[in-house]
Amino acid sequence: GGQEGQEVQEVEVQPRAGLCRALIAIRTRHIKGGAGIARYRARDGLRPLLELLRRPRARKTLDLSLSILANCCTEAESRTEVRKLGGIPPLVTVLRSVGLGTVQNRAARALGNLAIDPENSALIHRAGGVSALLLCLSSSSPSPSSSSSPTTPSSSSSS
Repeated sequence: GGQEGQEVQEVEVQPRAGLCRALIAIRTRHIKGGAGIARYRARDGLRPLLELLRRPRARKTLDLSLSILANCCTEAESRTEVRKLGGIPPLVTVLRSVGLGTVQNRAARALGNLAIDPENSALIHRAGGVSALLLCLSSSSPSPSSSSSPTTPSSSSSS
């Protein structure tokens, strides 16, 4: 019945410590630079990463998954692989349906990187990505931190 589905949803949106640790390791150790991204893609890492976007997830899991995906999509071959794996529609769905600023920013960054390729750009348009992006922009309230570029993660570069 309906209650069982709700229980499953509640369990799925709780972050799993092991999954978060694995995603952090992928982001911080395994995909540093082009060689790491190519190795991750070659070992079929994009497929399970995209699967994480297809079901309700905790904010932390979504943030990490989208961050890794956006970084991978700086590489042309990864952009092609994400398209072949059908990763654009679920990414647009996350952008449209998850009303959390950090998740929306990371989803927008991933879509922006994917849109570098004309074929991906057309798929993003067809999946409703442009209207979803515009909706996010119109519903976000301006803040002092909004002056930083959405495609570059903020970092403190004090030497």
